[in-house]
Amino acid sequence: MKEEQEKFERQSESNNVTLSNEATEIERLGRVRVEAAAETERVVRVLKEAEARRDALLTQHDNLEFDGRPEEAGEGMADWVEELLAERGKVHGDFGDNARISLATKEVWRKEEGWQRLNAEQREALGMIAAKIARILSGDPNHRDHWIDIAGYATLVVKNRVHGDVR
Repeated sequence: MKEEQEKFERQSESNNVTLSNEATEIERLGRVRVEAAAETERVVRVLKEAEARRDALLTQHDNLEFDGRPEEAGEGMADWVEELLAERGKVHGDFGDNARISLATKEVWRKEEGWQRLNAEQREALGMIAAKIARILSGDPNHRDHWIDIAGYATLVVKNRVHGDVR
């Protein structure tokens, strides 16, 4: 009878541990569900922002002088591209100067030991920042968007790495 009592107690203890483990797992899954819901909301917000940006770009493109596909536009497309490049050149500077400055900057950075410690996001952000700096140096240094873009790329690294390596 004593053996049966001990066996019953061991089984009860084992069942209690199992129930406790299951309760812990249920709590963990509840937290995961809440985190997944929050991430889903974030993704939906990002998608809505992207859709709004796409709609704005489509509206801008509706104002172009040609109808149909770009390859059918012929001279109208070429004229439009030339006008766009001239307009952008006033703000961004000469493309050749931009390329020279940006590539030289990135070449210096890539030679540094610390470059190897950067992840892909950090490297790409620095590359984009180098391009924006090149535009500042060869174009209009007072163009607000250049500076906002630099801040934006740095912010993306911080936001994407908030649970990672960036402190």
